[in-house]
Amino acid sequence: MLNSFNQVKLSSVGSKNVFDLFKKFKLDSILSQSKIVKQKGHQISEMLFSFLIIILENSSSVYSGIVRNHSSHLKTPINDMLNNPHYNWRNLLYRIAKRFSQLCPESQLEDCSLIFDDTSKVKTGHKTQNISWFYDHSKSGYFKGYQNITSAWSNGRQTIPLDFELKTGKKRTKHSRKTKYPVGTHTAQRVRFAKQKKIDIVIQMIKRARQRKISFKYILWDSWFNCSKSYSFIFEELIPAGKVLISMLKNGTQKYKYGNRYLNLKELYRKSGKWSHDPISGIKYKSLEIELLNVSTANKVEERTVIGKVKVCFFKYPNVKRWKAIISTDTNLSEIEVLKIYLRRWSIECIFKEIRQYFGYDQSKSSNYAAMVADLSIRYVFYTMFCFRKEMNNNEPMGQIIIKFYQELFDMWLSTFVEIMFVRYVKNFVDYAIKLGYTDLFDLQKNIDKLLQAFFEREVWTDKITEADNKPLRKSA
Repeated sequence: MLNSFNQVKLSSVGSKNVFDLFKKFKLDSILSQSKIVKQKGHQISEMLFSFLIIILENSSSVYSGIVRNHSSHLKTPINDMLNNPHYNWRNLLYRIAKRFSQLCPESQLEDCSLIFDDTSKVKTGHKTQNISWFYDHSKSGYFKGYQNITSAWSNGRQTIPLDFELKTGKKRTKHSRKTKYPVGTHTAQRVRFAKQKKIDIVIQMIKRARQRKISFKYILWDSWFNCSKSYSFIFEELIPAGKVLISMLKNGTQKYKYGNRYLNLKELYRKSGKWSHDPISGIKYKSLEIELLNVSTANKVEERTVIGKVKVCFFKYPNVKRWKAIISTDTNLSEIEVLKIYLRRWSIECIFKEIRQYFGYDQSKSSNYAAMVADLSIRYVFYTMFCFRKEMNNNEPMGQIIIKFYQELFDMWLSTFVEIMFVRYVKNFVDYAIKLGYTDLFDLQKNIDKLLQAFFEREVWTDKITEADNKPLRKSA
């Protein structure tokens, strides 16, 4: 019976909640536009649905999810899909994100943000392609794997993944395999991009977002992305287009121009005057305007060229001794407005947390770079879809949204399964009655209780169930 129930599962891609979700995002059309299609065999949407079940059931790995659902016939097709170097998964993710923005009310598309951050993608194994050593500042230690540099798009209510790169480092592990993908394929291109510096990857992500006409006004990142190259890009290409950078500033020896003097952040803090006080939040704040210097133009601070003017805001939370500094390229924003906009950056941390907790971030055990890129792209696609359900369900917690969705699926599976098994048992019972010589319905009805008891107490009934499980499942009209 378990085989029959799993057949019901895998054939339920047309169920109402799944069909409505896929149709809402025009998944089949987007897959076709992204050239992620198959000419024969199992369709991509069918395999993505199987992938979704594996995610919802929180299997320890993709393979264990396939085994658990008795769907070994999908193992090879899913592996072929994940390892296909020609599939443009980045294009799929952008199109899904664009569709999400179209589904949101227009009033929420004003002052959208692009948010950047990175998180660890831990991988081990001698056969894993291009794994490297990276330092994790949050854990103060090294790990083997990749840096997952992600860009997210926020409309102020929901934040969704937009793009990512699994960055490989210079410190490759001793036995890691090199990637060998055909030149000109999507995966070969991603391998080349993954070798670049972090800031170069981020700049390319911003350019791709603009090329695809993703609507955003603010760029938010933490202090790790601040450098002369990123500042120059922002001032030369984005500020003329009306974009604004708001970023955390790290306390260090870096010098900034204030009037005719060159001061570090701590010295600027002392020069910024007395604190103002926000009566609602209790946050203290003060600010001043400074000029950013291009470190690469000269060794002496006085000889460095000016990149542009920014407003640096200092904040101190109630009962916290340490202060924080945030810069804004829009000097007309008030200090509290700068803080409110920058706090949206925290939403990308929520993406990382929920992807790990609910969408099986570490489910992929593949050692191939192409498969890891495809796997994470699919999880980001489903995360975006469930963010839309979250938006339509009054911003309920993601865990609750997923539980409700799975419960709807399970109820439908159970209802269909019971219906099919009922039809099958009725047929077997009628065959059994005919063998006993019952040809009249009135006579059968008169002895139904006795006959049913004998039918279910037969010694061969267990064998019949096993035999039924080995037959293909077909729903009667």
